[in-house]
Amino acid sequence: MSTSTGVNTMSAGYFHSKDQVTFTDFRATEKVLRYSALVFGVFYGFSHQASLTAAQKIAHLNQEYERKANLISQAKAEYTKSRMPAEKKTEGGGVISDPDDKNFDLEAYLTMKMADESKK
Repeated sequence: MSTSTGVNTMSAGYFHSKDQVTFTDFRATEKVLRYSALVFGVFYGFSHQASLTAAQKIAHLNQEYERKANLISQAKAEYTKSRMPAEKKTEGGGVISDPDDKNFDLEAYLTMKMADESKK
């Protein structure tokens, strides 16, 4: 229902004429832009937090793996040391120098060390 002047009476203030846009249209566009920015910001924040959390989990897993690898290598070294034959534990004089060995003789070890000191 238009009049002869081109004013749309059905729109009730939204359009003054067919070619003219009013302030209310810009407010609607502004609201759409604001809500779009809000949704984009929430999505970006969620995805950024997820990536930070994933990176932190990977770093924690790598650190835990390194710790376990070090423990395994230490255990292997201790096991090898405990299973070493008695000949390898002696320093050539026939005296066992490993204090953890059950056949370790402190007197023989100290006598051997004193003999080495006197040779020098």
